[in-house]
Amino acid sequence: MIKNFKILLIITFVGTPIAFLTLWIVVKVKKFEARKYFKEIKNNKQYYCYDLSTKALNASFYVENLADTKKLEQYYDSTNFGKNPSFSFPIKFVVLFKKVYAIGNPIKNDNKITEFVDFDTTCYGYVHGYTYTKNLYATLADSSLIKHHIEVRDSIQNSPEYKRIQNMQQLSSPYGLQCDCNW
Repeated sequence: MIKNFKILLIITFVGTPIAFLTLWIVVKVKKFEARKYFKEIKNNKQYYCYDLSTKALNASFYVENLADTKKLEQYYDSTNFGKNPSFSFPIKFVVLFKKVYAIGNPIKNDNKITEFVDFDTTCYGYVHGYTYTKNLYATLADSSLIKHHIEVRDSIQNSPEYKRIQNMQQLSSPYGLQCDCNW
């Protein structure tokens, strides 16, 4: 019994530092790769990304997988015809009020879907995805739409139900592990 305890103690004292060192190395490698990627695309055209299909300011949906882009396109094509379609893709939102880097020239090419990268340069993490091209704008939305959006958002965030849900969900950063670990 004491022999098993000693083995467990040795594994714990040796394994824990190795695990933390491995995690630290992974974070540093991810940051290095992200900085390199940022240098490659930092001169690409930047756009604000938001949805005005309902005549209100909303965050634009995006998908991470190229295979889901057809479903995203079908969803937005339906909303443009006044329909209220269902979601058949994982729901993710592009951050409002922040520019994203477009890959290629979406406005010039008449593509309905645009590949983009959203960088967080404070931790060098990024989100790579595909969004509806009509949701890309050179400028922010009209100030009255922004004001209304913020009022609605604040009223929701101040509700007890929202706070209860937020306390239950400990969300990780969408920008990746390196933005969860401040090393």
